[in-house]
Amino acid sequence: MLFLGVVMRVISLDDFDEAESIVNADVCIIGAGAAGLYLAQRLNGSSGKVMVVEAGPGTPVLSNEIGFDCEFPDGDYRGATEGRSFGVGGTTARWGGQMLAFQASDAVRDDSSMQRAWEHIVQVGREHGSAVAKVFGVGGLVGQESRPPASEVAPFRASSLDPVLSCGLPFRKRNFAWMVERSSKTADECEVISNAVVANWIGEEVHGDFRIQELIALSPSGKKLRIRAMNYVLAAGTVETTRILCEINAAGSGRVLPDKAELGLGLSDHLSFDIAEFGDSARRLVAKTLAPRFVNSNMRNWRFVQADIGLSECRYFAHIVFPTEDSGYRVAKELLQSMQARRFPEIGFGEFFRGSVSLSKIAWHRLVLKRLYVEYGAMCRLRIDMEQRPRATNSIRLGDRFDRFGRRIPVVSWSVNGQDEADMLCARKEFLQRWSMLGVNYAAHEVHLDFNSLVKSYDAYHPVGTCRIGEDPAAVVGLDLRVRGTQNLFVLSTAVFPSAGSANPTFSLLCFAEMMAFHLGSAAASSV
Repeated sequence: MLFLGVVMRVISLDDFDEAESIVNADVCIIGAGAAGLYLAQRLNGSSGKVMVVEAGPGTPVLSNEIGFDCEFPDGDYRGATEGRSFGVGGTTARWGGQMLAFQASDAVRDDSSMQRAWEHIVQVGREHGSAVAKVFGVGGLVGQESRPPASEVAPFRASSLDPVLSCGLPFRKRNFAWMVERSSKTADECEVISNAVVANWIGEEVHGDFRIQELIALSPSGKKLRIRAMNYVLAAGTVETTRILCEINAAGSGRVLPDKAELGLGLSDHLSFDIAEFGDSARRLVAKTLAPRFVNSNMRNWRFVQADIGLSECRYFAHIVFPTEDSGYRVAKELLQSMQARRFPEIGFGEFFRGSVSLSKIAWHRLVLKRLYVEYGAMCRLRIDMEQRPRATNSIRLGDRFDRFGRRIPVVSWSVNGQDEADMLCARKEFLQRWSMLGVNYAAHEVHLDFNSLVKSYDAYHPVGTCRIGEDPAAVVGLDLRVRGTQNLFVLSTAVFPSAGSANPTFSLLCFAEMMAFHLGSAAASSV
């Protein structure tokens, strides 16, 4: 497998000389976000010519800025609006950069097909996690090495909590656009074509399975690009990947995928909600012992998952948040996020001056104490991110309206129902019972959970489930991520995960990208 650093040329379809162009490739990847760019770099040089087609511009923008709208019959789902970015780097221009593998407990399920899928997901993480960690320079911090020191774990294990440490990438590495060198150099083996909206697919049935022969992409100015590839990979995020696959299936009169494949059904996400707040004495102890810490440039955050779990319980992880309106924090956050998004920070001199004292304390704790600075008296809360049970009424399907590129607009149905509310109350009760076993030093007081005003409480969105992986008839993709009923179409998106599980999904998705790069690279080598 090739190391990172090989040039990938980025060119806008609008800058092509011809009104219509035809290119051939060995692998065509749709989407230049986390999964697409990672896969392209790992394939670069080992699999012939690789083409990445990206609907957005060189710098990522929100979906509505390029005309990618959705319909929401059950109310807005912010994971399909604020949670989607298009452009080179995709949503990595805005994400939190947390790297953590799914746990073995994620594979303990009461449904045999879901259990088999989760066992495979966990196994892929174990087999390929070290390679992914090496790419980002976080070897020894992710995967099996994500446990805190044994001396710090004992009190939590006694309370049936399993502490793990997530690894936050430094802001300069969070935007995966760093994998691409915008260069005028010749890059014959890998190109990223921006401003290229995939508008049509052409294929035919071959020996009982559907084979993609060509895709057609359009630019905002009307330029047309035809790409003919041996293999195609949908890596455009859950909503767009599902929409494209629904479109391909509809173009084949619904005969591309097997009849029982539940394409578009089971959309789910993490439900985020605060469950408790610490008092003054406990707050000081928590800030001292459980605040995020730094290892080199990586911030490590405490997470707590269930050490023992019943078959039907929803998986979740709990973590500690320190919400603050401190001006220094606001300045630091804007500086770092602008670095990640590759834009100029929006900070006035007065605001910078007002936050200068706090900024000096933040810098001292970061550089000397290797811990996140928590201001005295700051609020300190326990928050749970719980997986939502998949259900058919939460879904993505094709609507009757068309966008400006002639593509059918997706209808995204997502809501929180009574079962979700009952699961949230159960998770809160169970976790606080376990937490209370830590004693009065860590005492936390339950906070009210208002379902009438429940929204995703911060900008982390993990939509999953609509292109589920598995070996059962309802699965959309097989264990190798090939779309069932097709010969050369694959899905590399969080849409393949059956549910949201006990961790942020990006690291595990990159493990699948590593697996796919190995198999596609081996196939290309054997065909030579």
